[in-house]
Amino acid sequence: MSVHGVCLILRCTGRLEAYKPATETDGHLQRLYLTFDPGPLRAQEHTAQWTGEKAAEIQGEFVRGQVNALSCSTTFELGVDVGELQAVVLRNMPPSTANYVQRAGRAGRRADSAALILTYAQRRPTTSHGSRSPNG
Repeated sequence: MSVHGVCLILRCTGRLEAYKPATETDGHLQRLYLTFDPGPLRAQEHTAQWTGEKAAEIQGEFVRGQVNALSCSTTFELGVDVGELQAVVLRNMPPSTANYVQRAGRAGRRADSAALILTYAQRRPTTSHGSRSPNG
C-alpha cells in the first residue's frame, strides 16, 4: 500500500515503483483469460454404499478421465491408486495425523506434478483415540 509512492508500513524507508513487466509476460493473465478453454466438469460420488462393481466402475471412469471430480467417503483411502490426482479437498480434519497424511498424500504422487491440498477445519478439537467425529 502506498500514497504517492511512499510506503505506509511502519519503519519502511523505501519508495515503491510501478512494476513494468517484461515483454514476454506482458498481458499474460489477459491472454490466459481470453484463451482458456475449460473442459466440462463431471463429478461422481464414491461411498461405501455402492456395490463393489459400481465403485470399480466409478474408479475406472475417474482414472480414464471420464469423471474429473470425486466426492469420496473415507472408504476411498483403502489403497486405491487413482493415478495423477492434482488436488484433494478435505471438508474436515481427519482424526489422526496418519489419516491426514494418507488422504492428503493422494495428490501429487507423480514426480512431475504439483499438488493442491485444501482442508476445512472446524473450530473444535479432533480426537485421535479411535473415536471418530460424525463428520469423519
